[in-house]
Amino acid sequence: MRTTFPLTAIAVAFSLACAPRPGDPGPPPAGGAPDAGLADGAPDAGLADGGAAGAPAVPDGGALPLLSAEALLPDGGATPLSRDGPSLVDPAAGFRIAVGAELLDARLSVLDGADAAVPSTGAMEIGAVSRFSLSPSGSLRPGSTYLLRLDGATSRDIHGARGEIFAPLVLQIRTSGEPPPPPRHRSTRRVRTRR
Repeated sequence: MRTTFPLTAIAVAFSLACAPRPGDPGPPPAGGAPDAGLADGAPDAGLADGGAAGAPAVPDGGALPLLSAEALLPDGGATPLSRDGPSLVDPAAGFRIAVGAELLDARLSVLDGADAAVPSTGAMEIGAVSRFSLSPSGSLRPGSTYLLRLDGATSRDIHGARGEIFAPLVLQIRTSGEPPPPPRHRSTRRVRTRR
């Protein structure tokens, strides 16, 4: 004996079987795309390491998650540095930066107006928060513009421990005071002697 069911009863049964159950996380995003709730690849605030293990926190070439950037003053104080424009600093200042990523290869340097590295000493502490400090060997030139740059040790890009690739971080700094006058050229005229 054959039993027949109306087509609508079959469709209702199929939709009930396929409906998500309470507590079911549902299917993963199509194509492995990141969760739409994370704007611009920003790390999920609920995860201590910024996301699932092995998943980049930012797209390749993305900005470093800058936590703080400061000029360390000779009197022991600190002045925050701006990411959006030049920051006025004391010519005798040192610098300190903290980023929210474990970096594999990074270095902090100060570059002068000719894009040459200023002789400096520095230290770094790598972890979930990576910290860098740098002290120029002598005072910077007053009234001059410099770049404080955190970039890769082997290439310009910075590599994170979870496979991220970050663009270099560049902050503009301007030293306070008046620039020293240019050096005076001594006359090189020859004096003729009579014979």
